[in-house]
Formats: sequence, structure tokens, C-alpha cells
Amino acid sequence: MNERIKDYLTRVFGETNTKLYEDLIETPAFSYLRVNTLSSSMDELLKIFNSRYNIQTSPVKNIDFALRVVKDPESVVGRTFEHNNGYYYIQSLSSMLPPLVLNPLPGESVLDLCAAPGSKTTQIAAMMKNQGELIANEVQNDRLRTLIFNLERMDVLNCGVVHERGEWLGRMFNSYFDKILVDVPCSGLGILQKKSEVNLWWNEKNVEGLTQLQYRLIVSAIKMLKPGGTLVYSTCTLTYEENEEIVDKAIAKYPVEIVDFDLGVETVEGYTDINGKRFSNHLAKTKRILPWEAKSEGFYIAKMIKTGETESLREEFKKATSIASVSKKEMKAYLNIINDAYGTNNDYWDDFNFFKIGDQFFISSSELNPTSPASYERIGTKFGNSEKNSRFTLNPLFARVIGKEISKNIAELNSEQAMNNYMSGSLCGSDEFELVEFTGIKDVAVKFAGKIIGTGVLTGESLKSRFPKTHRQRSFVYSSKRDLE
Repeated sequence: MNERIKDYLTRVFGETNTKLYEDLIETPAFSYLRVNTLSSSMDELLKIFNSRYNIQTSPVKNIDFALRVVKDPESVVGRTFEHNNGYYYIQSLSSMLPPLVLNPLPGESVLDLCAAPGSKTTQIAAMMKNQGELIANEVQNDRLRTLIFNLERMDVLNCGVVHERGEWLGRMFNSYFDKILVDVPCSGLGILQKKSEVNLWWNEKNVEGLTQLQYRLIVSAIKMLKPGGTLVYSTCTLTYEENEEIVDKAIAKYPVEIVDFDLGVETVEGYTDINGKRFSNHLAKTKRILPWEAKSEGFYIAKMIKTGETESLREEFKKATSIASVSKKEMKAYLNIINDAYGTNNDYWDDFNFFKIGDQFFISSSELNPTSPASYERIGTKFGNSEKNSRFTLNPLFARVIGKEISKNIAELNSEQAMNNYMSGSLCGSDEFELVEFTGIKDVAVKFAGKIIGTGVLTGESLKSRFPKTHRQRSFVYSSKRDLE
């Protein structure tokens, strides 16, 4: 902790609390997992950890889908077959809380205004059960790629990705969303235990620059929220300038009301009087997680309800987009190819929307709005590619989503080595897989450990992997505890 940070924390929280935080920073942080209920379940994951790995976990009180990692002696939790296939997300406990407060429901229209890297976005999608309309916005190009990677890995179908400045997005959506998460870029003083690099740049002048952006973001969100809708503002920092002061300015100028909520974890009330600054008494309904008390990352969360109409920042306009909606009638020939190849049922596709970019087709929840005012960088998940001679190739990651529907033309891998070969993009020899319900076609679904994990193509007696390059690793751990039975 550098002297600038120490001086600030001492002024605001006192020497004793600052020393407690310094001591906490020197200790290893707990690791937490969020079970991805779109792909797995708590019971399934616990059985896997127990039977295949030396990973020991404990449940987290009041959060049904969270686990704390108690023991991982071989450091495999981030390298497992299940992690790569989206069974769980390594996510801090505090990071799981803002979506819980937002409480997104299936069928609602929800915005994650500052979405990357996607921990909260994928949690929101799971809470919505992949139903409804979820928009994830990210302004930075490199973080946008990470966001899309995680949406793919976690089997998210109900999300459209937008690449805009968050403070400008309010010009496109006017009173549009049921719920909005505004997890703003911040100075990170609550996460020094895991991000020591904050020490390199933190100073109060930089904080001042952040507060200007944070206020613009919350105003933009208020404009985009329907009257009666819910807005959650959150940060992973400890400064009151980025927390209470931002919310206090917003409620003073706009028709939003702070409402109380229960997190189920140790918190303190938001400040109404701190370091000589006075804020509305309603700020006591906001919550702070102080790291030295919670033994977790520091966070600030405020929940607000929009109580009246707001004027849009500018008259709404529609942007040009390269994504074209495709009707079920237009998709019929391609869907028939998939049904014939893999035994899927034609009725299964009724609950989805289809889109096209070039020769690539995308699939989403039926509620995701194809006429969104903003240009989508990505919508739903990739469904497949149309090719010459009326061929259609199913996207390997989407094959995982419909794995339970696939009943034929399956190449079942028979060893951990075969799985690693496939998922690293290598060929699998004829002795590494068996064909199930095979009808003689080249394109096959690939199965391992009882689940479809992708697609491949038969070349001679070998199986060529179609596992996406962006999701490949050199090696995946499948069992660190014992040999496969």
C-alpha cells in the first residue's frame, strides 16, 4: 500500500482500520467459484471435484451457486476440463453481489452498462435462465474480446454485445430497460489484496477524473431505465467520492429513489457524513463491504428505483447494423441439415431467433430484440456457417448447448489424452474414439465424459477437431486425483 493510499484511508477510516487492511493485503485472498447453472449444477460440480480432483470447497451462506475454494494443492481449478467448458466461473464473492441485488428475472430487458470481462454479465444471464433480453456494453476493444470469449464459454444465448461509450448509450435507448447494472470503472481501492498494480497509479487527481465518468454513466443509465425499473450502482473501491457522492448527486437531480436491500453478508451502511462531507440520509440505505471486516474484496452497492419520466439525452436514432434478422422459414433448409445430421427435433428451434453476418449465422433467445437502436457487435451465440454446395457446419460451442438433443452421428472420445488432443485442435486417431449411431456422414458431434463438447470432421480413419482456436489450451486437467476408471 503506497503512502498516497495510506494517507487517504487513514483520513477517512482511521489508523486502526488502515492497519487492518494492510495486514489483510499481506495474506492470500480466498478464491471463489460461481456455478454456471446454464451448463451444470451445484450437485454435479461437487461430485466432480470430489471424484476427479483434490479441490475442496465449502458453501457460501445465502448464495446458492457460490463455493469458496478451501484446498487446491495442485492449482488446477483454473485449468480443468470443466472450467474450460463453462461449468463454473472463477469470480470473487463481492463481484457476485451486485447482480444478486439487481435480481434479473427471465423475460426482462436488462443492461450491463460496463460489462467486461463478463463475470457479472454471465451471472445475470444464468439468473435470467437464458431468457429475455440482456444487453452487454463495453467500450474497450481488448476487453470486448474477453467479454465475448466468456459469453461463449458460459453458453449464454440471451445477450447482445454493444461496443459504445456508456455515457453515450443513453442517446439510443430512452426508458427502455427493466433493470440496469452500472458497475463503473473505479480506482480499485477495495481490491488491493489481488491487484497490487493499483499502487502504481492511484492518486486523488486520478480519482477526480474517474468521478466525472462515473456520474455521466449513472445519468445515462437513469435515462435508459423505465419508470419503475431498478438500477444498481456498484464499485470495487472505498472512496466516498466515487460512491456516496455520485449517488447523492444523482438522486438530487433525477427521479430515482434509493431503496434498502439485504445482502446476506457483513456490510456497513453507506455514509451520510464522512470527512466533512454531508449526504442525503437516504445514503444510509446503500451498503459498503469493508475488506478488513468482511475478509473479502471491498465493494459499494446502491439500489435505486426510477420514480418518474426523464427526457432523453437526445432524440433516439437508429444505427446501421451488419446483423440481419433471419426468419424461421429462411432457416428451414439449414435446420433440416442439423436435424438430419444429429437427430434434433424441428420443434426445438421454435424458441429462438436467428441472425446472419456474412456467411455466419447466430442464434439467441426469442426475446432478444433484433431491432435494438444500437449496433450489435455480437448477438446470442454463433450457430454455424453456410458453405458451398448447400452445406451447413454447426458451431462446436453451440453443439454443447444442444448436447442433450443430439442423438446420432457422435464420436465418443475414450480417454483423457483423446480429449486433450481434440480440445487442443489435434487429430484423434481411430483408436481414440468410437462412432455412435453413425449414418456415414463426415460431420460428427464429439462426446466426452457423458456430454457433447463440440464437433469434428472425419478424415479417413481420424477425427479432425473443430474446437475453436480461441478456446484451445495446451492441456486440460481432467483428473488430478486418480486415473480414469
